[in-house]
Amino acid sequence: MTYLKQIDQALFPDLIWAEPQIQLDKPKVLIMGGYANGLKMPLQAFQILKTGNFNIKIALPSSLKSLLKIKVNKNESDVLFFPSTEVGSFSLKAQDDLLNLINTQDALWIAGDTSHNQQTQQLIQNLMTQSKIHKFLNSSVLPLILDRNLNQVSNLNLMLLPNDLIHLNKIFKTANSYNQKWNLDQFGQFLSELPINFHIISLWNRHLWVKKEQKVCATTINPKILVKDSENDLLKITKFFIAETFIKSQTPWQNLVNASWKSLNSQ
Repeated sequence: MTYLKQIDQALFPDLIWAEPQIQLDKPKVLIMGGYANGLKMPLQAFQILKTGNFNIKIALPSSLKSLLKIKVNKNESDVLFFPSTEVGSFSLKAQDDLLNLINTQDALWIAGDTSHNQQTQQLIQNLMTQSKIHKFLNSSVLPLILDRNLNQVSNLNLMLLPNDLIHLNKIFKTANSYNQKWNLDQFGQFLSELPINFHIISLWNRHLWVKKEQKVCATTINPKILVKDSENDLLKITKFFIAETFIKSQTPWQNLVNASWKSLNSQ
């Protein structure tokens, strides 16, 4: 295990606490989410990305078409509607059109408010396995994909809260079961032992954690930026990690891992 810990200052000061400057053309990001009784998360994701250097599209179920009341600059973003189920969530009938759209994008961000309808769950699972672009899934989406082999989903990035790690622990057995009373070293050990190929970004005990393969990085969180370990805070964090994916190298997390080693060794 390689576990990097820094307590006195941000571990990624140039990447997390300052706005990443994207070197490529504006990355194309598709935000997906929403259903008849929920639209908050994808709209928050849209507002967060609007402050960055992105080309944004939003995919919503058609049930929301008459309810949507946001102003969209057509030069920067499009709101696109896809077939919905009787309960107002994404229908399986949307799969082909969504896949065609996803294949024109650089990243897919499923921000939440997707409902647990069976058709919607099957749709999201199919999109995960059949698309090759970078995929960012927030905490509330995790239960929809747990019965798939997550290690076979390419370019997957999970933005997780502490309770989500209980679900992962049940799937990927580790020597120690997740315990909310762990200290930082114990939690870092737990993350490092998860036998996963995808990336985890988590907020735990007022720290930001990043796991790539067997390497775990942790940094304290500036309380002026993030107030608590919450879904809303994860939305804010996701923006920076999407941006990081397209800085200089298109290999996810390469710059974050290098920056964390450099920061640690420079002390």
